Amino acid sequence: MLLHEYRICLPFTVEEYHIGQLYMICKHCEVESNKDDGVEVVRNEPIT
Repeated sequence: MLLHEYRICLPFTVEEYHIGQLYMICKHCEVESNKDDGVEVVRNEPIT
């Protein structure tokens, strides 16, 4: 089996990417929800 690995260089670290991803998810939930509904994050922890 032939395996190809591609690496994409990013201008930020993986930790910074995760912080930005969380920010954009929260921002999207805020934009898409009405005043009567919404999303509440009870616990934010990595899956191991």
